[in-house]
Amino acid sequence: MSSSSITVPSISAVKEVVATGSFRKVSSLVAPSLRFVAFWIAVGLPFLYLPLLYGGLDGDSWMVFVGLVVANVFALLLGHDHHR
Repeated sequence: MSSSSITVPSISAVKEVVATGSFRKVSSLVAPSLRFVAFWIAVGLPFLYLPLLYGGLDGDSWMVFVGLVVANVFALLLGHDHHR
């Protein structure tokens, strides 16, 4: 087995990335992908409601249902600006 360690960037290195604009460049590349994924999660997530509603919301299943609704709202907010 090899021992691998996780390196955490220093605060000054993070400040340098933000100051040089590299952060904006990376975020401009990541944001469309994040919107795309969030949009399609928001489209597909309601299909998971159906088995819960069909089986009834008894016991802990209502908490799962509320969690799915909250996740769906969050995905809707993130994926709202997705364009084809």
